[in-house]
Amino acid sequence: MIMKNLDEVSSACLGVTCKAFYSFHMKKHGAVRLSSGGKKYVEDGKMLANYLIDWVPQELQYYNYKGGKFVDKNRWKKLVAR
Repeated sequence: MIMKNLDEVSSACLGVTCKAFYSFHMKKHGAVRLSSGGKKYVEDGKMLANYLIDWVPQELQYYNYKGGKFVDKNRWKKLVAR
């Protein structure tokens, strides 16, 4: 019942807490991308990368939208400079 009322990002976050929830999540939403189709801005902030920022190592606190992964500050500055 809970999974039916969650958006795909919230469902993914709950899904990683236990195998049963993960199974429910996958049946409802399937795999969820870190970003929203490569968009740089998501109006409601519902992007999995935003939810995972506290989980990634401290040195990888920058999200590369084009590459779809977290990077260190130096790599991020190079990407932004392009």
